[in-house]
Amino acid sequence: MSPPPPPPPQIPIHHRRRRSNHPLITLRIQNHHLRRPPGGPVPSPTPGSAARGHMPDDVEPEVDDPARELDQVPGPGLRPRPCDEGPPRVRQAGPRPPVLPLRRAVRAVRPRRVDPPRDPLHPHPRVHAQPRQVHLVDDMPKKRPPVDRTDRMFVLLIDGYGRAGIPQEAVKLFDKMGELGVDRTTASYDAFFKAILRSGRTAMAKRYFNRMVKDDGIAATAHTYNTLIWGFCLSKEMTTANRFFEEMRQRGIVPDVVTYNTLINGFGRVGKMEEAERLFGEMVGLNLNPDVVSYTVMIKGAEVGKLLEEMKEKGLKPVDLSVLSRLVSRQCELGDLGAAVRAVELMGAFDVRPGASDYGALIEGFIKGGSFDRAVELLDEMLEKGTLSSSDSEMGSSAYVPLIEHLCNNGQTKKAEIFFRQLMKRGVDDPTAFNHLIRGHAKEGLPESMVELLTIMGRRGVATEADVHASIVESYLKKGESADAKTALEGMVEAGHSVSPALYRAVLHALFEEGRVQSASRVMKVMVEKGVQDNMDLVAKVLEALFMRGHVGEALGRIDLLMRNGCVPEYDELLKKLCEKDELVTAARLVEFVLEKKCEMGSGTCDNVLVGLMSAGKTLDAYSLACNVKKNGRVVEEGVYRDLIKSLNEEGNTKQADTLSRMVFKGEVSSEEGYAKQADILSRMVLGGETEPVRKRRKNVAVNAV
Repeated sequence: MSPPPPPPPQIPIHHRRRRSNHPLITLRIQNHHLRRPPGGPVPSPTPGSAARGHMPDDVEPEVDDPARELDQVPGPGLRPRPCDEGPPRVRQAGPRPPVLPLRRAVRAVRPRRVDPPRDPLHPHPRVHAQPRQVHLVDDMPKKRPPVDRTDRMFVLLIDGYGRAGIPQEAVKLFDKMGELGVDRTTASYDAFFKAILRSGRTAMAKRYFNRMVKDDGIAATAHTYNTLIWGFCLSKEMTTANRFFEEMRQRGIVPDVVTYNTLINGFGRVGKMEEAERLFGEMVGLNLNPDVVSYTVMIKGAEVGKLLEEMKEKGLKPVDLSVLSRLVSRQCELGDLGAAVRAVELMGAFDVRPGASDYGALIEGFIKGGSFDRAVELLDEMLEKGTLSSSDSEMGSSAYVPLIEHLCNNGQTKKAEIFFRQLMKRGVDDPTAFNHLIRGHAKEGLPESMVELLTIMGRRGVATEADVHASIVESYLKKGESADAKTALEGMVEAGHSVSPALYRAVLHALFEEGRVQSASRVMKVMVEKGVQDNMDLVAKVLEALFMRGHVGEALGRIDLLMRNGCVPEYDELLKKLCEKDELVTAARLVEFVLEKKCEMGSGTCDNVLVGLMSAGKTLDAYSLACNVKKNGRVVEEGVYRDLIKSLNEEGNTKQADTLSRMVFKGEVSSEEGYAKQADILSRMVLGGETEPVRKRRKNVAVNAV
């Protein structure tokens, strides 16, 4: 008989960690270090592989206990630690069983809940109660052996429900304690009271308190009364809280510091500081040493700083450091600036740096009292310490706006700007403060600084005031910089502010005196478009200068603008000055423009222009102007026309002379050539032959052809 076949080799299973798709889950699956070729034998383990737990590729991957696998995935470069202790598990080699899909393996493992960081004010860990834990409690009677029947776990669960804001679950769990055979104690009642009072269920708390004392026969302790008083104060039911406080003393329970602190805080919250001070004095009379909480609660509503002095002497520090700032503000509101200053000085004793709001309250108080010098000293101290850049609090506009105004009115605009630029870094864009700074720079004659601030205002979208722009324009005019004044004036108009006629006149006069005629023309255009009809004397000077400098088109355009806006210039005076300065061609163009616009002129204005043109030898220009005048029905002296016709004949312009003569004298011939032409026309009409001019043209054509 042949020996039986040897058993299959024992293949150890080795697990290693592999990162899954879920960030908090680590699955342990097989290691594929040993792979079998297709159709080949199973490779034997190498020396030491049994200890390391190698396994072939045909072994089913396993998912271990989730409780051991909910730790974090090891980072890169870290070796995974062994997952199990003891000898490695082995299984028989053989046909490969079906492999559990990775998705099902992931679903099989419940992700671990990541707890938030602990609250520093509550050192005990928070219990994150969920409704599924109630199901666990429901299953407790079925468990064998019986579970622990103490209420420690219930206290934690009830407290957790209270902190999570689920008081209804706390009530269910508390009521279920009797069904589970768990005796309620003072600790469980205290946790229950705290859980429901967090949500303001004061009526329920009173009902359960009566059940605790009468039905369950559990004696209330000082902690129980403190919890109830705390809940009633939280809901501002001070009458009920005071009743429980009296009942506490009637039952022989001595109130402690916590009891008095809770009541003092409650009365302070509802504004009954007299009751709070009475309780504070009663506590001191019972030889109960007030602690930090006691003083902090009293400081919140105190009107004096004696409590801070006592805390300083006892070496105590307020828990809520914001009460110091509130004390400073309160003293400033009451007008006791000395006490407010002492409170700020006491901040240093408690290692607290005064904030911007503290300095702001003091500065506002001193400004209201008229002590601007003391307010400036506080500002210097604040700037020296860098309070604005390091403080978390903000300074109110009622403090910095009047202080900036005072500095700007007293020649300290530079310091005011330094102060306000630090406020700007904190997001302050107060238009009033900006305008005060610009006015201050205007008084000190610094238009460049004014323009810089104005640019910042435009970039930040801060509204400006008209007098601020006007002060910039006037500042430039004082420095004799008319071009910059014009730019500032245009910026004022673009900002939508109305400019006074006096400011327009000042800019126009400055530009005209400096010979900037075209710049003055642009300012005049803006002025007219804005409906300002003053300063017409300067307008006439600007128009005359434009004509004299050859800017005829621009000058005529400005005149047209004036006419469309109801401003008619003095044409006669303007033409007279042009004629006096021998600008006769320009005067002729102006007369033609006036005739085209059908405007009124004096009776002798056209005569003067025509005579001037003839005197200057510009006969053809005079002829053109005379024809235009005649067509428009204007009256010119007959002697002027005759002199013009005579001048045209003398210069050989007989055709123009005849044309003008017929227009003026209605067919009267003014030259010998004209008589000859009329005779020839008459001969052709009578004899029917060719006229002399026609015969001459034919003869000339024949000669040219030969």
